[in-house]
Amino acid sequence: MKDRAYAFFAVNYLAQGLAGLAYEPVSYLLKDGLGLGPAQAAVFVSWMTFPLTVKPLFGLLTDLLPWAGRRRAPHLAGPHAEGQRDAGRAQRRPH
Repeated sequence: MKDRAYAFFAVNYLAQGLAGLAYEPVSYLLKDGLGLGPAQAAVFVSWMTFPLTVKPLFGLLTDLLPWAGRRRAPHLAGPHAEGQRDAGRAQRRPH
């Protein structure tokens, strides 16, 4: 039993370390490729990971608050419509 616990924690720490290693190319791109400073890179990464942070709360919202008797469809249609509107605005914007 004790050996299984050691194996579990070894695999867990290895997985966490490898996840950090996967961030290195992104850090390099933000710092050297785009010329962002540490604060700007942190803001960029926080905005990129924000949807993943909110996703569990959004799932609870869609399950607990049905709109018009439906659970997921209205909650997905709203952001889709906003995305289409924003894409249209970006397309019409002069370059």
